[in-house]
Amino acid sequence: MRKPLLFLPGPMQVPDQVREAGDRPLFNHRSPQMTELLAKLEKGCQPLFGTTGNVLFQASSGTGAMESAVVNLTSPGDEVIVIVGGTFSMRWADIANAYGLKVHTIETDWRRGATVGEVDAALKQFPNAQVIFHTWSESSTGVLNDMPEIGKLIRSQGRFFVADAVSGLAVSPMSMDEWNIDAVVVGSQKGLMVSPGLGVIAIGSRAWERSERTKTPRFYFDWKKLKGTVPFTPALSLLFELDGSLDFIQSQGMAKVFARRAQVADRIRDLV
Repeated sequence: MRKPLLFLPGPMQVPDQVREAGDRPLFNHRSPQMTELLAKLEKGCQPLFGTTGNVLFQASSGTGAMESAVVNLTSPGDEVIVIVGGTFSMRWADIANAYGLKVHTIETDWRRGATVGEVDAALKQFPNAQVIFHTWSESSTGVLNDMPEIGKLIRSQGRFFVADAVSGLAVSPMSMDEWNIDAVVVGSQKGLMVSPGLGVIAIGSRAWERSERTKTPRFYFDWKKLKGTVPFTPALSLLFELDGSLDFIQSQGMAKVFARRAQVADRIRDLV
């Protein structure tokens, strides 16, 4: 069968060795094998996120991973700030509005992304907003937002910083802990080279502490249910694919993967 070429941010073409990993026979997801697989996947994902924190896996799209961050880090009526630099960053606001949060959107120049000055002005304007949602790689514009200084500013005020890295993780280097990001959400179908349907969430210690205090109703998306356990039927074949993808990335070396993807991006920009 002829393979179509997918010229879009994702889903991307799944490499043969990743697809073949997903074809492995299923096993009992309540077995020790499952615990071992989740531990291996967490360890393999941590360097990509640049974190020593937990990494959770849920059967959902990247939007489901985003929703999990909203419900675990907020309480009804909370004020939140959403930094808007493109179409997909608006999804943070849509989710927060659906849960009845008071959402303050900060519009930035879509051609360059958010600046520290703009975020600083928003923090001063809305002092009661404790959680700031941002999009690292904005798929609709191709802008990779500069996160380190923004994270430093947010952390200096004791607030919480959440990032959407759906189209950035495993494409560009990320240093979640160094950049003072408390939680990062990802979908499987882009830089991770896995079929769609797997949400991946990296969670720092401050985000865990806040999630213990928040009151927004959640059941399926409750992070503590996923920590070290398998409460619901997992997307096991997608987890196998992720295992194959991480093996490929580790065999190539992260630096080589990042360099190749930057080179491809530069070529496309030159062509345009």
